[in-house]
Amino acid sequence: MNRANGMIKALLCILLASVIWMHAPVMADVVLHGKVKTNVPPPGTSVRETNTDAFRKAYAKLTGLSETQAQAFIENYNGEYTGDLALGGVTYEVRIKGTNKVVSGTTTPAGNFIVTLPDEFGDAMSAGTVEISFTMTGPDHPNIYESGQSYAQSDWVPVHSDNAGTITIDANSGPNGALIAEANNTYYHINKLTGILEDSSPYLSQDVKDAISDIDTRYITLNANESLADIKSLFSSVNVNLAPDASVDVFNGGKFAHTYHEMGHVLLFELVGTDYSYQYVSDIGGNHELGGQLNYEGYATNESFAHWFAGVNLGIPVDVYFLTDSEYINQENLIDRYKETINNMIAKGDPGVDARKMQYYNNLSGPYAEQKTLVNNIENGLYDLNRIEGYFTMVLNEIYFYSGLSKEEALARILTVMKNKEPNNADEFYDGWLELYPGDGAYVQGIKDGVTHRLIDKRKEILEERQEVISNFLDDMWPAPPEGQGTPCDTGHVAEGTNCSPEPGDFPGPFYSPDPLAFVPGGLAVCRGGEQFFITDNSGGRILLIHPGEGEHQSVTMLRGLEHPGDIDMSDNGGAVVYSSGGNVQKRFLGLTAYIEDGDGAPLSGAGVKAMIDTLEMAASTDADGYVTIFNLLSPERMSGNVRLFVTHSGNTKEYSYSIKPCQTFVEITFDPSLKEEEKVTPDPRVPKRKDVTVRREREGDPPPPPPPVNEDEPPPPPPPPPFPQPEDGPPPIPGSCSPPKVALVTPVDGMVTNIGEQIIRGTVSDLAIREAAIIVNGQEIAVDVFNGQYAAAVTLPEGENVISVRAQSICTPEGGTTPETYTGSSDAVHVTYDPSAADTGAVYGYVVDEFTGVPVADAAVTAEGTGRETVSKSDGYYSFGALPAGDDVLITAAP
Repeated sequence: MNRANGMIKALLCILLASVIWMHAPVMADVVLHGKVKTNVPPPGTSVRETNTDAFRKAYAKLTGLSETQAQAFIENYNGEYTGDLALGGVTYEVRIKGTNKVVSGTTTPAGNFIVTLPDEFGDAMSAGTVEISFTMTGPDHPNIYESGQSYAQSDWVPVHSDNAGTITIDANSGPNGALIAEANNTYYHINKLTGILEDSSPYLSQDVKDAISDIDTRYITLNANESLADIKSLFSSVNVNLAPDASVDVFNGGKFAHTYHEMGHVLLFELVGTDYSYQYVSDIGGNHELGGQLNYEGYATNESFAHWFAGVNLGIPVDVYFLTDSEYINQENLIDRYKETINNMIAKGDPGVDARKMQYYNNLSGPYAEQKTLVNNIENGLYDLNRIEGYFTMVLNEIYFYSGLSKEEALARILTVMKNKEPNNADEFYDGWLELYPGDGAYVQGIKDGVTHRLIDKRKEILEERQEVISNFLDDMWPAPPEGQGTPCDTGHVAEGTNCSPEPGDFPGPFYSPDPLAFVPGGLAVCRGGEQFFITDNSGGRILLIHPGEGEHQSVTMLRGLEHPGDIDMSDNGGAVVYSSGGNVQKRFLGLTAYIEDGDGAPLSGAGVKAMIDTLEMAASTDADGYVTIFNLLSPERMSGNVRLFVTHSGNTKEYSYSIKPCQTFVEITFDPSLKEEEKVTPDPRVPKRKDVTVRREREGDPPPPPPPVNEDEPPPPPPPPPFPQPEDGPPPIPGSCSPPKVALVTPVDGMVTNIGEQIIRGTVSDLAIREAAIIVNGQEIAVDVFNGQYAAAVTLPEGENVISVRAQSICTPEGGTTPETYTGSSDAVHVTYDPSAADTGAVYGYVVDEFTGVPVADAAVTAEGTGRETVSKSDGYYSFGALPAGDDVLITAAP
């Protein structure tokens, strides 16, 4: 019995131990997965941000595409150059705070990572006390993370078991985050550039292949302290220094895609060596800008080749006139605003109305006169075409974009001629081509004729269009007197004392001349290029900025209260002025002068103005005439840059951005806080308009909102949502688990009725590694490129109802498998009716986001006020209205 009892006790002990073991906590590894990304925002001063409409029209005119197709190009361009970028193919080390534990790995092409944290951290993760940071390096990118250190580390990210599957590491957050973001973007485009060269490989001889084999990322070093314009000793070091935002600032300024342009110089160096030695701009001589005359053919050829190569990579035939075209078209779009301002001034009896008319006339006629002169000089043989920076660009464009050769073969032939003949100008290039390809006589003549057509004949046609626009503006601003009731001198717009002679040019007026300046000059300094004059005035104790071509703003007082100002001179290559005052010599670095007016066109006096450049802040206020001058924004170390200008008046503040350079930058600002364009949207029948709206929600457990601003009626703006929120309903898939990509079709919107047949199909793909998708219109597939998870393409719809969807595929090897498999994701279908006889209607779409967090809000009630139209936001916050009255301002509101 005792023995039996002992066996029973033993069995009970074993059973109890088993129960205890079954209920004891089981320590297990914790899998952390997610994505490493960077974010490259568009520069605030970028031309594409401020003049998208102008670029669309200019690009359409240049390429012969429709404006809708050109807009699709801009959409894809924005997606390619900005937004969230996956940081793929880099080595990372995850460091756990407070320990020596390090877990290593490499991100996938889509930026995904997977980290297994040992079970010893299970309790700490459950308690939410684990923090990790990523230290990223990359053997294939030796310079990508250099900024005083050989690595880049993200900020510490708190991790616990609840969010172990949803961590996204934003590389921008670390101490070198901005550099990583721009470097990642730059390397993406360097790789694209290298791919274009590789595509031409079948047409290249071995000597050319050998010459360009070193065109890779090792030639690019990003240095946060260098200006893009400071290209130091390019052909001695074979190195290009780029400012951190250079890779995204591709449409801004004459360089026309800085990264690609500078790589064009490197490519030319590899082909021809030092024959085209690069020197600083001041040593080149002549007008070093697109379309300018240089003193030396070799420099013009060098710069022209770089402009062309930038266009090759952008997919745009960079043209001598392209930037001026976009500038003119943008001014053309302002004509209605010009007329409205003039009418308001006339109604108020403003005495400055004539000067304002003249200013607007100059804005329109200036680019016209400049281009008319250039065409005349070229046509009459007064310009040496081989010294025009950009003429050789047009020759190469004609071959690459227009000649009928495939782009791969055209690129190969151009590189072959440059390598073997080393031409110093276009004429030598033609001769070298015929030596290498003796049977191409007719082909070369065709290239010459094509260049002549685009440079002169086509330009004349465009100038005729512009002349008509300017003439119509003149007729509106200075109407001719009725027949028999006087001469143009009697119309009342002529300044007293003038002889009523017309301005030089192609137009019959306006018959206007400004009043002469009245002062006692002490000294005169001329800024480089004769763009500006600085004059000291002994009678008024001031320094005047004379700015020809600015109409009423051609004379601006920059400094007052000086004691007997005398001589004045330029210093620091146009970055500063040196002048005498009261027997002392003083020096001031230049900056920015602004004329600020209110919404009615009246000078805004007493407005507070703060300028910020880098870490420097300068403050001032406008004078009684609405002018303000801020000095010392330039410095010996900073001879150009982007300035953020904050204007404050009557409790309202608005921000503006400008680029400054040597000489005194002059800008004109209309400050009208009553204009709240962000509250309303004007439906356009041509293209759906985006309008994001916010809602304020009160949820238990949410952090308290930030304190209200001084103006209770205007809460702080929410964090800006992404261009198109990625269609992700949950955490990213664990690498190896494999899942279909999420595809969203953003425009056109479902239920849309339009009388415009050509529409832009745009949307998003969740997997940033995907580079191509298929748009399906009524069962027919159209291939479209995907950039950073976004796509856009112009499609012509047949009449009637159309069913549109988008499909994308990713390839992945499942966990434990050995064979890659294809995973397909598709968008919801949208129904769009194209009816040419339909009344003008416009679609509006957007996202409902939380006011303070910026998170998309589902199931929000969205109303188009005054139209009787309501809808509900989807799970991703997306809403749309398919048919609203076109041309009418509509207020979109949302409620949770």
